[in-house]
Amino acid sequence: MGEETLVAMPVAPHHHHHARLDALQHHIAPAPPQQQQAPPPPEPVVADKEEADSGISPADEGVDVEAPARVVVRPEIPSAGIAGAAGGGGEGDVYYARRMMQGVVLRPPPHLPQPEAPPGLARAHSTPAPRGYEADDGEGKRPVERSASSNSASAAAAVVDVASIGRFLRDRRDVLSSAITRRISSLKEREPSPSPPASGSSSAYGVQEIHLPNVKVTVRLKDAIAAEDDDDGVAAYSFSGGHIKGRVSFFSRSGCRDCAAVRAFFRQSGLPYVEINLDVFPEREAELASRAGAAARVPQIFLNENLLGGLVVLNSLRNSGEFERRVRDLAGRRCPDSAPRVPVYGFDDEAGGKEEQEAEDPMVGIVRVLRHRLPIQDRIVRVKLVKNCFSGADMVDGIVNHLDCSRKKDLQPDQDQTPQYVNRASMAIQASAPSAVVSPRSVRHDYESTTIAHRAVEIGKELARKHFIHHVFRENDFEDGSQNLYRFLEHDPAVPKYYNFRGSTNDGKPKPAAAIGQRMTRIMLAILEAYASDDRRHLDYSRIAASEEFRRYSNLVQELQRADMSALPVEERLPFFLNLHNAMAIHAVIRVGQPGAVDRRPFFSDFQYIVGGQPYSLAAIRNGILRANRRQPYTLAKPFGSNDRRLELAQRRPNPLVHFALCDATRSSPIVRFYTTQGVEPELRHAAREFFLQGGVEIDLESRTVHLTRIIKWYSADFGQDRDILRWLLNYLDPTKAGLLTHLLNDGGPINISYMNYDWSLNV
Repeated sequence: MGEETLVAMPVAPHHHHHARLDALQHHIAPAPPQQQQAPPPPEPVVADKEEADSGISPADEGVDVEAPARVVVRPEIPSAGIAGAAGGGGEGDVYYARRMMQGVVLRPPPHLPQPEAPPGLARAHSTPAPRGYEADDGEGKRPVERSASSNSASAAAAVVDVASIGRFLRDRRDVLSSAITRRISSLKEREPSPSPPASGSSSAYGVQEIHLPNVKVTVRLKDAIAAEDDDDGVAAYSFSGGHIKGRVSFFSRSGCRDCAAVRAFFRQSGLPYVEINLDVFPEREAELASRAGAAARVPQIFLNENLLGGLVVLNSLRNSGEFERRVRDLAGRRCPDSAPRVPVYGFDDEAGGKEEQEAEDPMVGIVRVLRHRLPIQDRIVRVKLVKNCFSGADMVDGIVNHLDCSRKKDLQPDQDQTPQYVNRASMAIQASAPSAVVSPRSVRHDYESTTIAHRAVEIGKELARKHFIHHVFRENDFEDGSQNLYRFLEHDPAVPKYYNFRGSTNDGKPKPAAAIGQRMTRIMLAILEAYASDDRRHLDYSRIAASEEFRRYSNLVQELQRADMSALPVEERLPFFLNLHNAMAIHAVIRVGQPGAVDRRPFFSDFQYIVGGQPYSLAAIRNGILRANRRQPYTLAKPFGSNDRRLELAQRRPNPLVHFALCDATRSSPIVRFYTTQGVEPELRHAAREFFLQGGVEIDLESRTVHLTRIIKWYSADFGQDRDILRWLLNYLDPTKAGLLTHLLNDGGPINISYMNYDWSLNV
């Protein structure tokens, strides 16, 4: 095939047709009789090899590729020597004429510079070359070298190959990206400097930078990372541009303002620290007393093993700059073993474990025997299939059989009354039936049997009060008889929904619900202080799930299974269930995920705790306990039936403020809070004011419209009619909104109430 080259350049449109006709006439003219051998064509000249390798065309450098372009046709040899080169006749003219009529572009004469085809521009196939020319096979072969006259005229002509130009323009789209890719791949890693770089330079720690237009790539080498660690593998942390290898730790408590100030300073300064919360780790109180003194109060800050002091000392050292100097002194040595140790996930203090073992319930021995001896099976009662149950008579028989071996010991306190009972029983039987033969021995046996059965019933009631067992319909404590069915707590079919239940019942001695609630609140406050934003509107649930605080919380809520809820004082029930609801919401997000915008049942209803032997979901706590057993929105039935034991713990009347204290882990819900027993009422009012201040209500005076949170619409039964709701809102609005709302209420005009959309996305 013949070799040809495409050259595209801007040209005025009105020269296009004339150039083509002139070129055609020139090439079909007869050739001169003399033949001269043309010199070999020079190689294409490239000004900048790097630019040629980059693949960036002149169009990428600012040339207007949209302007009309002409394709200049330059023959391999001058027109004067065509006839001779072809071997006589007009074969060369016919060859070039045929090539031009096909729209093929040829190379310029050999004595002129040979341009290079733009990237992406394909070559057209040509007709067979005449004699004396070799076809270009694509591997760089040149035509046969021939001489050319120096004064021969150039046979330039112009034709337009529309298809080639279209392909050329389409290929421009990927030129820039391909050039950048080739440039990055061509870069080689710089050789390391034979001498260590100066301190403070950009490559002092093995950092290399590759600069491209609008692109910066920073590579951090493994050797540089390893160099930041000491020989013992202790990581170094940055602080105000420096590096420390020691440890900064401090003891704290949940809800402590001074501790919060110390924590905020460490976070703002970027200083890593270890916080030891004594409410989460109560076993560390003895360590604090030995290090800082029995009268020391939190916070207490330590730099390695050295006691720094509390908040007052920290502020003094900060103002003088001494604190940063002391922190920099830690860079030279690692933290010794004598420093306060870091809390380790999953390891509790040994003393705490012994205390839990000693607190085992005294009835556990009988329960363990009954779990193996009672006939536990499925039964049908009230046209219902009841699973994993036993009758009251079965339990009495099991207890009697267990106590039979020690019957005499059990009856020892009543031996003095036994003869009197036998005599009275014998006289009564003879009076009613004179002919009957009465045996004092049989009467005594009946007395002993009756006493053992009576004690068995009392033991069954005690097991029910301690929530080892419960009625299948939760209607009574315990009664003898074959029609009364009971089951052990761990055999409840709803156990998979109880997320504070781990396979077996907590057999420890039941603790007061108030004590459990207070410790639960302290742990959850510690979780918020460590893993929530400062405004408590966003929580890091992944870190919470992996924290030691949450592990201890999960262990603590197991004690709620058999907690004595009847001993919970009335004034403590409201904060207890408020805190329980908010803690369960965090637990529910970790275990079942966020509440859905459509199907919210897994979050609000299926996620449950067993508390005092009774199941509680988020919906049951809100509507059954805190709203005085009122219907849930868009439902017909009340949460608790008339015989439900949970009604004893429900509030006497609903308090509208509780709706702004309950967090359901969504962005439109109130922020997560935990409440104290002594100040729950003012804390509820403060929560409502903050909720409305953060966008819970908006007032448009021009359209006379009040935009309210959708929570008020859902629970409108707790707030009253429209005007009553607006008057109630006046107590919890800021002065500006309160003034606007007062104006709307007093001018006698109509007021429109609109409800905002509820954002169900997670508050992460």
